[in-house]
Amino acid sequence: MQRTQIIASLCKIDFLLSIIYEEVLHRVAINTLLGKCMKHPKRCFCIIIFCVLAICTGGCATSSSKGDVPAPTSTASPVGSRVSALADTEKSPAADVTVSSSSAPTSTPGMNSAESPETNPGFFTRVGDRLVSIWNAPTFDLYVTAYTWHNRLMYSESHVKRYNEYPWGGGFGRSLYDEDGDWHGLYFLGFTDSNYRFEPFAGYGYVKNWKLDEAGDWKVGLGYTAGITARGNYHYIPFPALLPLLSLEYMRLAVQMTYIPGEYNDGNVLFMWLRWHFD
Repeated sequence: MQRTQIIASLCKIDFLLSIIYEEVLHRVAINTLLGKCMKHPKRCFCIIIFCVLAICTGGCATSSSKGDVPAPTSTASPVGSRVSALADTEKSPAADVTVSSSSAPTSTPGMNSAESPETNPGFFTRVGDRLVSIWNAPTFDLYVTAYTWHNRLMYSESHVKRYNEYPWGGGFGRSLYDEDGDWHGLYFLGFTDSNYRFEPFAGYGYVKNWKLDEAGDWKVGLGYTAGITARGNYHYIPFPALLPLLSLEYMRLAVQMTYIPGEYNDGNVLFMWLRWHFD
């Protein structure tokens, strides 16, 4: 009997040592990953944005196709789960019966519909639903880039003369108007930048609209646009952009613009384009 207990104790010690060893390797891997992220912050930030969009769209697609709430997954660490499993092996059968009976799901008769997860989706679920609804909208938009104005107060005359202010290009997108008449859109633009090089931009735009007449044909709006772009003078390394958005709209035609901040002889550009909305 004593020999059996000694062997069981040695097995437990070996099991705990293996857990500690794996935990040390796990922490070393995390520190190495953090070190690489600090060396390349722009790339890391872009990867985070792509992951967030993937999580949003993926969660939205799951909820819309199944129509139910996914089962919660355990967030316990491997160490905690293994120690819990080791502790469970030492419980008596009576204790197992007690735990299983106490952990059985119980109904809450006083719970109303307002507390249901289906009626109160999370932030990422709402964002994902909005993006999918825009992408599935039956209408689409045509974009034509119009003009870039370099702020004369922030540029020398020699820089203004050598920069391009006619960004020939265009793009396409999808958009919708919500119940308040505000505009939501997904779009892609391709145009020539200030250095006469091609620049892409893909992103999301939101405009809070105010009607200027009773019919609602004229609208003025203010909002923002968020997306990813890449420039030739930065070796076309993608980087995020969050910019203000101003819109003047008459029926299907809208003039939209944004201001790109910066320093002297860099940035400080007013970028304008036209958008035609097809029903």
